[in-house]
Amino acid sequence: LMIERGLRCAPFSDTILRQMAINFTHTPAMMMTIPHIDAQKVILYGKIFGDMVLESRQLYEAIMAKHEEPAFDPNAQNVIDLVSDEE
Repeated sequence: LMIERGLRCAPFSDTILRQMAINFTHTPAMMMTIPHIDAQKVILYGKIFGDMVLESRQLYEAIMAKHEEPAFDPNAQNVIDLVSDEE
């Protein structure tokens, strides 16, 4: 984005970007609630960053869905019988 737009520095600080990522802040309205964010930069770049956050959230949810553990099923356990009738 910086190269594409010819910017000298990132539009948002690492702290603000971290806040966006942690809370999945993907709309300009949600971004405006972040403390110390520059409203002008939200107007200019909010949609672009929002789309990136939304894409990241979808990727995160897809990864987490693959790693979900199956529900506990008491009927699907291996049982070892330690008692025999021969003793």
